[in-house]
Amino acid sequence: MSNRSTHALAGFAVGALALGLMEHTAQRNSLRNGLIARHDREKVLGKVLLGGLAGTVAGCLPDILEPATHPGHRAFFHSAACAGGIVYALHRWLPRVQDPELRQFILSLAVSYGSHLVLDSDTPKGLPLI
Repeated sequence: MSNRSTHALAGFAVGALALGLMEHTAQRNSLRNGLIARHDREKVLGKVLLGGLAGTVAGCLPDILEPATHPGHRAFFHSAACAGGIVYALHRWLPRVQDPELRQFILSLAVSYGSHLVLDSDTPKGLPLI
């Protein structure tokens, strides 16, 4: 059974990995295209830490929005419909975001939030559809 510390740890790991990998990939592409002279490891590390910290909050967000005050606390923010809504919003809105670093940050928050839903889906109660 997932608890707050499990969700926080998973959110940290997923957010750190997502944001760190996106920054590393962006720098690798910039190196190949001659846009930067060297790989900035400090910036990647900063993104890993930022992604981890923000991911910790995003990974706990469903339980912040719908606290586990009773066994059936899972409603919309713990549902497949919410996950689908997030994916749809990212698909429609994210391409319009001009700043690539902001796009990376938003994606890392989304996958960290998703880590909570994935963990909860593997519990006996699972996730509600709506």
